[in-house]
Amino acid sequence: MFSPSKKWEYYFFEMNFFTNLNMKRLNFKNMGARKTIQFNKEKVSASTIYLAISHPARLQMIEIIQTSNYVRAKELQKMLGLSKSSILYHLDVLKEAGIIKYEYQTHHYLLFFREESLRKAFNYMKNSILGD
Repeated sequence: MFSPSKKWEYYFFEMNFFTNLNMKRLNFKNMGARKTIQFNKEKVSASTIYLAISHPARLQMIEIIQTSNYVRAKELQKMLGLSKSSILYHLDVLKEAGIIKYEYQTHHYLLFFREESLRKAFNYMKNSILGD
């Protein structure tokens, strides 16, 4: 067993570790390559969308929502076999990028696909990067 002073050191370490972990998670958007102040709005918007579609689960979610017009998060969870927390995390990333939107219905949210945000990002890539 720990002595009282050793217990205190352990608890302090554990508290400090999780505090640092949470601070890193909360400040993720302001770190490194995501510092966007020197870029125009179009580039920031396009890069946010590219980041959002860079995960296979999110691509699958987009396909499911787009083909079914709307879907509930619970249905996505069953179709993809992912945990509820994973589904909600990926949906938040897609919503923040403007690819999907939520509408509250009685007792649940319906998820809708927003095609215009993807079109803008791909048009940006087509015109600026590919030079068409």
